[in-house]
Amino acid sequence: MLFGLPWFAVIAILAISGGMIFLYKEKELAPEEKSLFYVREANGLRGHIERLQQRIEHLESKVTKKSSNEL
Repeated sequence: MLFGLPWFAVIAILAISGGMIFLYKEKELAPEEKSLFYVREANGLRGHIERLQQRIEHLESKVTKKSSNEL
């Protein structure tokens, strides 16, 4: 007996307090998780933009080569 409580009461108290601590930590990390999601999303968009810029530059170089060959 711990603090005059039977063993099953101690187990229940520990389980409830552990669950409360777990929920607190989960809520504490939620904003950080959101910011990491936004960072990943921004990096993905940045990659798409870079690929599009490369495609545009490639197409521009083809057009300039074609126009210089026609002259």
